[in-house]
Amino acid sequence: MKKRTLPGYAIGGLSGGEDKNQFWRVVEQCTDNSEEGDGLPPNKPRYCMGVGYAMDLVVCVALGVDMFDCVYPSRTARFGTALVRGGLLQLKKAKFKDDFRPIDADCDCSTCRDYTRAYLHTVATREAL
Repeated sequence: MKKRTLPGYAIGGLSGGEDKNQFWRVVEQCTDNSEEGDGLPPNKPRYCMGVGYAMDLVVCVALGVDMFDCVYPSRTARFGTALVRGGLLQLKKAKFKDDFRPIDADCDCSTCRDYTRAYLHTVATREAL
C-alpha cells in the first residue's frame, strides 16, 4: 500500500470482537514509523474504521491515527450523556434541570456556546419546556 501514491490510508477490517491488546497491536503496526517499523506514511492521513469506545480513541491517537468513524459519541449522546474535557456529563440527572451553565465553559464549539445543561437535560428527558 505504501508504494502507491494515495491521499491517505484506512486501518480496518477488524471484526470488532478481538481483544483490545490485539486491536491496538494492529493499529501500532500500521502507524509504527520507527527505524524498525514499517507503518503507513505519517505525512498522510491515517483513518481507523469502526472504533467504538473512548479508550480506543485515546490509544489510537497516541499511536498516530488521525481520523475515525466512531459510534461512541453519538451512541453516548443518545442516552443523554455529553462528553466534556472533565469526563462525562449525564444530563438526564435531575441536578441539571436548572443548571444554566454551558456544557463546557472552556469549549467554544456551537453546542457548548449556544445550549445550556438545562436545555439539553430537557431534550434528553423529553420534559416539556
